[in-house]
Amino acid sequence: GTVRWMEATLTAATFGGREVVMWASQDVTERRQLERTYKQVFEGVSDGLVVHDPETGEIRDVNDRYCALTGYDREELVGGNLRLIVPEGPEDTYEDALGRIERAREAGPQLFEFEGQRSDGERFVGEVHLSVIELRGEEQVLASVRDVTERKRREREYEQIFNGVNDAVAVRDPETGQLVEVNESYADLLGYDREEMIGMSIG
Repeated sequence: GTVRWMEATLTAATFGGREVVMWASQDVTERRQLERTYKQVFEGVSDGLVVHDPETGEIRDVNDRYCALTGYDREELVGGNLRLIVPEGPEDTYEDALGRIERAREAGPQLFEFEGQRSDGERFVGEVHLSVIELRGEEQVLASVRDVTERKRREREYEQIFNGVNDAVAVRDPETGQLVEVNESYADLLGYDREEMIGMSIG
């Protein structure tokens, strides 16, 4: 009573002087189950996912989260390339993106940030993790993209406040007492460069 998925190939042939159709079938139940699991994971994660051709960078597949992030429909993205979401500028970010894909193939997973552009022209900052995967027997590059625009904005605001106050401010590790961060007023007070002070102990 078990239901199995079969892949069938039908071929016209002659057998014993009669015209027949040969039916060759292969059990693909496990492959179908893996594809269903892949689809559930692909659509269920909170990050935008993009599958790239490892040679050309062409977009092979995207999940709904990536469509929501960029403002494009799946049909607009699949078959296209990164120029859709890479804004034009003095630096060729598109070539840099292709280089990142190549490095993921040669040197292993890549983690980096880039500035993207949604379909309405609004800019966003994406944190990207690139890794090489095998999908349906072929090598592909999977990009996991997270929108960190708000986080970057808060970091800039923190930096402005941290360095904008006149008081000397230092952040220390509570267990070791080592300096984790200091503002410019603190460094000026003690006569050090900020970078030089990171990691210093109380002593």
